[in-house]
Amino acid sequence: MQTQSTQGQRVAARLRRVRAEEGGGERSPITQHEAALRVGTSEGQWRRWESGRHVPRPDALARIATEFGIPLGEFFTEPNGKATSEDRLAAVQSALEDVSEALRALQLSHQELANKLVRN
Repeated sequence: MQTQSTQGQRVAARLRRVRAEEGGGERSPITQHEAALRVGTSEGQWRRWESGRHVPRPDALARIATEFGIPLGEFFTEPNGKATSEDRLAAVQSALEDVSEALRALQLSHQELANKLVRN
């Protein structure tokens, strides 16, 4: 089974390539600061992602993919371009956790609204 650090290193390597590709050809890679600004995060967070110490959440990966015009699946593929089953499972589990968290927040908001209506 693939470890979180292996997945983190794969994502980190892709993020470094993203910056290099954005610089393009003879130009220097864009800075970590510029990349962070483009996806709405801090430079420190981008640095942690790029070093592999942290792995971006699925919503952050989606913003990165959208902003830089790369397929989201590239973050979950082996160098040969094939996604491992562990990567796919980890992505699905992470997405399910995010959905569960959003549903809990929505349920709390709904309950708060219902309580306000009852009081009035």
